[in-house]
Amino acid sequence: MAEFCDDFDNYLQKLLNLPGKIIICGDFNIHVENVNCPDAKKFQIILTNYGLIQHVSEPTHIHGGTLDLVLTRSNVCDSLSISDIQVVETTTSSDHFLVGFSCNFEYLEGSKQDVVKARNIRDINLLEFKADIVSSDISKASKFINCSNALNILDSELLRILDKHAPMKEFKANPCQDAWINTKCQKARRFRRKTERADNHLQTPASKEAWKEASKKASSIIDSTLQSFYSEKFSLCGNDKKKTYQLVNDLMDKESHINCYPNDKPCEVVASEMKQFFEDKIKKINTEIKKSQPIISKQDGESIDFEGSQFSEFSLIDESQLMETITELNKKNCELDPLPIKLFLECIDVLKPILLFIVND
Repeated sequence: MAEFCDDFDNYLQKLLNLPGKIIICGDFNIHVENVNCPDAKKFQIILTNYGLIQHVSEPTHIHGGTLDLVLTRSNVCDSLSISDIQVVETTTSSDHFLVGFSCNFEYLEGSKQDVVKARNIRDINLLEFKADIVSSDISKASKFINCSNALNILDSELLRILDKHAPMKEFKANPCQDAWINTKCQKARRFRRKTERADNHLQTPASKEAWKEASKKASSIIDSTLQSFYSEKFSLCGNDKKKTYQLVNDLMDKESHINCYPNDKPCEVVASEMKQFFEDKIKKINTEIKKSQPIISKQDGESIDFEGSQFSEFSLIDESQLMETITELNKKNCELDPLPIKLFLECIDVLKPILLFIVND
């Protein structure tokens, strides 16, 4: 029993980190109806720690005992609605009863693959890419006539070089597949499924061990890939708290529940509370603005002389000011950009001259 609890704990730790709603059903062979049973107590602690609830309350075995369970999340937003639970004695040779229930969930269509276009940016040789930039018109200051002309040179040359190193390709993709899954993860998962099928067919100690090793390797590859993916995402957030907050919400699968209304209040009450919330918020902002504005008194028709520095012309910037400005910019990609922001920043040392001309012109 101790080994099962450890395995079940590890299983839940991985399962509950995945997005979506879950339901776990099956014969656990634990008398959860006996509150004094040590195994039942330990099992209940695991369920509580992971925010799960058990729905079956009737005996599910011919000799008594609630052994066949239905588990879901206890959180209202993340749980599935379980109803009409029925425990029916079967006419088969099984000593367990049939547990039936109703459950509402969204229908998902099959894994229809989409044809998408993309570039393999990760396989670009950065040294060769930079060398092509240096030998292009981007690095020839004599060709810069004005800001508009330099911008055209920058865009056209970067696109030409990008097409050379990472041409646009068409490939099939699963729209439900996570963005962090790469070819290495897919190969590891396919090999794990292959060894599992072989073990189901052969049922030998060697096939069992091969499946276990493939499972461990696949889990290690998937975990490290996922960690690297989100580590890079968080590093790109920098000091942007809003982007960090959105990324954390994405990891916790909270984005899908933005439009969930409280289910314990009528719609009219919820709408009224939201209206009052925003009215109070606007009043608070107006009050703070009025407090921060200086009070200026003057006689009718009397003009107030301006005090302070007047802005009359732009001054040229140097490379250090350019780099300081670029590093403070929002690290977001735009489809109009000739290069992805990450690759752009990696090539910034050879792009500085033309960028400096564009800004100062």
